[in-house]
Formats: sequence, C-alpha cells, structure tokens
Amino acid sequence: LELVLACHFFQFTRACKSIQSARVTGFLLGYDEDDIGEDACTIYPMQLTWQNQPIFFSQARSLLLPGSNGSIIMRSGEEIQLSCPGSRTRCSRSANVGLTCQNSQFFLDGSRQEELTACDCMNDPKEQEEDSNLSCGPADSGRLINIGFQVEDSFTSILSLCHNVEDENTYYAKHLIHGPGLK
Repeated sequence: LELVLACHFFQFTRACKSIQSARVTGFLLGYDEDDIGEDACTIYPMQLTWQNQPIFFSQARSLLLPGSNGSIIMRSGEEIQLSCPGSRTRCSRSANVGLTCQNSQFFLDGSRQEELTACDCMNDPKEQEEDSNLSCGPADSGRLINIGFQVEDSFTSILSLCHNVEDENTYYAKHLIHGPGLK
C-alpha cells in the first residue's frame, strides 16, 4: 500500500514541477558567471508558461535542477535533453528532444530555432517503478524499489523504498531534498 501511495504522490503532487523548482546552491557543475561565456543560454523554468513541465537531463550532468537564482545555465555548444517520460513534447511530438545552446539561442535537435514555451509536455511526465532485486530491511525481508523516470536507456531514481510486499510494510524511504531554503 505504501508503494502505491508513493507512486500516486508523484502523480498528484505534480512532482516534476517540484523537482524543477528545487533550488541548488551555486550553478550546476561549478559554472559561475565568470566561466560560462557571454554566449551562454539561460533557462528560468519557473518563469515559462508550461502546462506540463518537462524534465531536464544532460549526459554530462544527469538530472538538471535550477541553481540558486532559479536558472539552468548552458554553455554555447552544450546540449541538454527535455524529456516527457510517458508522454511527448509539443514541439517535436516525441518523448525527448535535444536542446542545444548556440550564441545565446536555443535550437531543437541541432537545427531548428525554437521558443522554449512551445516545448512543454502533452501530459505530466510519468514515473516508473524499478525493482533493484536487492534485499533490505530487517532480516533482508524487504526489496529495494526505486521510483523515478525512464529516459531512453537510463533510469533516474528520485525515491527509493525498502518494501516488504508480503506484509505490505515499508521499512524506510530514501530521497534527496535539494535546496538552500531548507531550515
């Protein structure tokens, strides 16, 4: 039952928006205003008028979260992926679209210039469960279950649960809370 509740948590709290609005101290990968270059691109996810916000991923950085000023900064030539697991993006009609920064402009799949507001998801991104096949909990009576997002061949876990299916008992949950705003 707890596992089902955790899954519904993602759906009903619109977890994608929570993930994207999380605040991380400093810029991603140590980028600061001095070394990103003047032709960088900046995304302010919370200022875009998306109906269903995509999730930001990069091969170099995995899940991308906004920095302390609410932005995601891309160097010129850098590519990230906008992902709508279980849905499609409006701008490409596929679940994933590559977004490249070139001279302070965004290009989809390396060629077509596009406004980011046109690249939201048709529906909320859909989470998935992944059974890690690892034992956990008292006397190893539970199974470690990961809940997260499948993007192409990569699974990104957001929440891990140690759950015993037989007695419907969750022993513990593990997740990261991002943000300097936590007191």
